[in-house]
Amino acid sequence: MKALFLLYEGFADFEINILGIQLRRQYEIVTTAAEPCDFVTGVSGLRFAPHVQLADVSVDDYDLLIIPGGDPADLIGKDHLKRLVVEFRRQDKWIAAICGGPVLLADAGVLGDAKFRVDEEPDNELVKDLFNWDNQVEEDVVITPGFITGVGSAYVEFAVAVAQQLGVIDEERAKGQLEFFKNGSVS
Repeated sequence: MKALFLLYEGFADFEINILGIQLRRQYEIVTTAAEPCDFVTGVSGLRFAPHVQLADVSVDDYDLLIIPGGDPADLIGKDHLKRLVVEFRRQDKWIAAICGGPVLLADAGVLGDAKFRVDEEPDNELVKDLFNWDNQVEEDVVITPGFITGVGSAYVEFAVAVAQQLGVIDEERAKGQLEFFKNGSVS
């Protein structure tokens, strides 16, 4: 199985590191960039070289799309990103988006009536008309058919929820992973 991580300039790399660790148990991790490039720089200042250019991605080859947070302002309205998200949904594949990542789901029009969580506010001019704000849930992580969304500050919970939802880890291991990554110990 393969997971596609969509990277972009200034993405919140820390929000997906633990998720990558979890998914590597059963998934091949592949990175791509929102725009053609040799590398993107995460919010930490670390540089990441995409495995594949987005133009060369065939959604048929992937089982899951991961969209990290960061500032999605430069990604809104990009037809090639909308097509990617829409195609993942059309093929009924999971999309996991954290922090500002759900903005791309809303921009592509795939959320419909799904409950979601995003680190944006309804009064933000950039995104206020993209979402049905009545469907925002005040939970750290929200799992609905086809989507897993979460707040950036809950990146550990998000990683564990995605891994558990996909069957990579069971409930007992999920509890252990939460304890380890949040408190540095294993019970």
